[in-house]
Amino acid sequence: MFCLCNLNFNFKFKAPLLARKAKLQDAERLKRFLHDVEDEEAWIREKEPIASSTNTGRDLTGAQNLSKKHQALMVSAGKKSQIVNSVLIVFNLI
Repeated sequence: MFCLCNLNFNFKFKAPLLARKAKLQDAERLKRFLHDVEDEEAWIREKEPIASSTNTGRDLTGAQNLSKKHQALMVSAGKKSQIVNSVLIVFNLI
């Protein structure tokens, strides 16, 4: 059986519920963005001492090992660059 009170209830609360849903979705996107930014900043803080090191090794083996680590860091930084770009794209959508 259909009751007009149900219609009134749905009409009265539908708009506020939809507005709340939109606000919650916006808040979730913002918090996800801020979390992603924190992750990238942490990665930068972790790798910065390695990138700015003046250590060139004490011998040939040390220099070769540091060179390999440098190459690995360059590859990792390239991948991170793509991630940072995607985070910035999300920022522009917020």
